[in-house]
Amino acid sequence: MKTAKSLSEKYDSIFDIDDDNEPHLFETILYRIKYRIENFFHGIKYFFQKLIRPYHASDLELWNLDGLMAKMLYPKILAFKKMNRHGYPSDFSEYHKNEWKSKNEYDNAIKEGKIKGGGPEAWEKVLDEIIFAFEWHLHCKDSIGTDKRAIKFFEKYGYKNPYAETEENKSVSYIYHMSEKYINEQNEKSPDLKEFGGPAPVCMSDESDLHIKDPEKYSFVRERIYYMDTRYIVEIEKRALEGFRLFGEYFASFWD
Repeated sequence: MKTAKSLSEKYDSIFDIDDDNEPHLFETILYRIKYRIENFFHGIKYFFQKLIRPYHASDLELWNLDGLMAKMLYPKILAFKKMNRHGYPSDFSEYHKNEWKSKNEYDNAIKEGKIKGGGPEAWEKVLDEIIFAFEWHLHCKDSIGTDKRAIKFFEKYGYKNPYAETEENKSVSYIYHMSEKYINEQNEKSPDLKEFGGPAPVCMSDESDLHIKDPEKYSFVRERIYYMDTRYIVEIEKRALEGFRLFGEYFASFWD
């Protein structure tokens, strides 16, 4: 019986809670119900914030402003890439004898970083990397690997799925139940957590002995095997962040 999964599919996919015999399952279900109710009333508040505020943005949008901006900008950048453009930034200028004293001077300017060169093809490659960055942010950044958009993203760019259930991606983590006292302490330290329903009653760690180191805070639930190649994820993220750097560098070059 998969009661917990029906309440929060994403939550369960992280902690793999899908058995009525799972320790503390009932408490987890109550936590999720409480979160859903509180989130409903927060949604009403966010609606009126967007309606009343001069800049028409709720706290929720401002907390995730990067996501909001990515959704707004990505389709426009994609349209810009596809349109029949007539020019490109001078930073990518090709060699023309009327503009340079010699080919050697042009080559030296590229070596010294004064220009990039490469002509319109180089500019198109920059746009491709910027688009890669936005697609990563929208389809992959917060994915847990089973999202169809994330899978299509990996396939589109020729990456293996770092979340696929292969031996190469296999990892082990440990699930713990947190004591009520510890949860209350976290609420006192970070009152803003209440906006999201407070800390979850269970957590996951790479450490296998938290319950031994600090038995007053943690009790061991079980070991969990999951699939995630962190190093590969970092490699993809590094390329995406370079795409955003290029977006910042050439922000003023989106013209025709």
